[in-house]
Amino acid sequence: MGGESVDRFDKLEIRCPRLGHELTFAYCRREGGDLPCPRVIQCWEAFFPVEKHLRESLRPGDWERFAAQAPQDKRVSLFDLIEQARREQIKTIFVQRQFPGKAAESLASENASRLAAMERADQNITELLENLRSRFNQLRQSAIDEELFDVISGFEALMPAGSAALQNRSNGAR
Repeated sequence: MGGESVDRFDKLEIRCPRLGHELTFAYCRREGGDLPCPRVIQCWEAFFPVEKHLRESLRPGDWERFAAQAPQDKRVSLFDLIEQARREQIKTIFVQRQFPGKAAESLASENASRLAAMERADQNITELLENLRSRFNQLRQSAIDEELFDVISGFEALMPAGSAALQNRSNGAR
């Protein structure tokens, strides 16, 4: 079987009994990473000679690893997952009973470090706000000063002759 047959088989679709929706053979062929799904032969044997195809397309070492996999029944997988969850729950309960103060101490330590981080962030925000206010006030004052200098220089530019008359009046009034 050459590349043409691989492409033809890769596009075939069936409903996956494990996942519960339509999948292509290409997905099933690489579902386990570099190995096909353990159920690929059971699922696809009605459509084409899948075992023969896999023997020809997989490297010998990959075929041996694939053949060594035992497809698990859905119920067996479910029971394994339930048993694994029970074991994890038992471990958690055991640790909590063996070290009752440690769990609370760990939680308190975690919360204390979160609080310290929040206080540092609050202090940083306060300092940044003060710096921004100061910079804003400086810029505002510079703009006001610039406008006052413009008004004064404009006044002086318009009153050169009048300023001498004003000076004479102010001198005469003394």
